[in-house]
Amino acid sequence: MKFRMPKFLKYILKTVVFLIIFKLIDVSVGGFLYYHTYFNRPNMHELMWNDFYSYEKNSIDVVFLGSSHARFAFDSAYFDKELNIKTFNLSSSGQTPVVGYFALKEALKYQKPKLLIYETYSRLFGTSDNVTPAYFVFDYIKSYDIKAEMLVNLCMENTFSSFLLESLIKSYKYRDGVEPAFENILSGNLANSSVKAGNLIEFDDFTYYKDGYFGSEKVASQNKLFKTNPFKKAGKNFTWDEKQLEYFKKTINLCKENNIPVLMVTVPMPKPTMDFMKDYDKSYKYLKTTADSMKVDYIDFNLLNRKSGTFTNDMFYDSNHLNTKGTHILDENLAPVIKNYLN
Repeated sequence: MKFRMPKFLKYILKTVVFLIIFKLIDVSVGGFLYYHTYFNRPNMHELMWNDFYSYEKNSIDVVFLGSSHARFAFDSAYFDKELNIKTFNLSSSGQTPVVGYFALKEALKYQKPKLLIYETYSRLFGTSDNVTPAYFVFDYIKSYDIKAEMLVNLCMENTFSSFLLESLIKSYKYRDGVEPAFENILSGNLANSSVKAGNLIEFDDFTYYKDGYFGSEKVASQNKLFKTNPFKKAGKNFTWDEKQLEYFKKTINLCKENNIPVLMVTVPMPKPTMDFMKDYDKSYKYLKTTADSMKVDYIDFNLLNRKSGTFTNDMFYDSNHLNTKGTHILDENLAPVIKNYLN
């Protein structure tokens, strides 16, 4: 007697086979398009995470976490040499407290740092958009459980459907690579070695050095500081997002659970930008009160700079990011503080 598979089992089997074939094709096509999307310009977020995963387990002493302000502010190589330690800058573009929490959670699977430097940029405590900065973390972390937790966390946000689609279908996510792929194929330009050229990788306005640090030699123009400064619209009605505050506290508690001290740091911005931010003192007091309630030390270099005038306009490459000159001054001031934590 011949075995007859029930129709519903046939349907399930066909569906599974289809999904496997579809995924294999998607991975292949997506990988091809990804390669050509970043053919002439490597993916800066992938560079950072690849650097992070290259280190032996529990070999990193200090982790920096935060937004692009932190990426340009904390030169890992300087601290490594000055303090004879190993540091890593795990910051990313627009990193909110929500996204930063998951980045740190991933990092703690591989490293147990002796100190976390938490860069606090107040405007990110008021945003409800966690999807945009999640793009710069989600694809590059390895742990599927953390990826799943991120998806659950983001599912109620307005742009989640697009994020989910791009997360599941790589050929769709890297669809912009179709045109450069055709151009490269037609020109016979198929092999790109620039991505593997070494630790120093040049972008238009800055350089990726190593261990998450980005530096720029450029100096902000008067036009960027005044006329086109985006902070001209930084109004007086800034409001805090409760979810961001919740995940900020979760990050601090995660560190406490792992016996990792936390130092909150706000990096400086140029004086014209600070002049536009009329509600800055109010946001500082809120962050300071929150830090005190969590028993975390907090250094705000913007307030220190009001008195000292140390960070002049020529120490920034645009309206809110330090250039290498400014970074060196900041890190010189911060190094003794870090040293005290590690002693």
